[in-house]
Amino acid sequence: MNEEKNPKHLFERYQRGEVDRNTVVNTFLSLIETGSGVNFRSTCLEYLGRIQPLGIDSFKKIENFLLSDLSPMVRSTALKVILKNNIENGIEFLGTDVYKK
Repeated sequence: MNEEKNPKHLFERYQRGEVDRNTVVNTFLSLIETGSGVNFRSTCLEYLGRIQPLGIDSFKKIENFLLSDLSPMVRSTALKVILKNNIENGIEFLGTDVYKK
């Protein structure tokens, strides 16, 4: 796997300060959107969740994965990331009409 597309390698580069937060967040979001494997995309979401805090734009994209992704695994991981990193927004989101139907 290309090192730029390896989630673990990318996260380690971020931890060492070789990649800034905005770059790593945008890279993970891009990998999740364009990745073909469910496990790969879920892993990218998990690493993304370890980068705190996530901004509102990132939250909205992760929220979209929760609502729209075809994979239950990706949706489940997205929910975990939302609740872990944006607990106030996550709880508010869970109270919406989406989950009352």
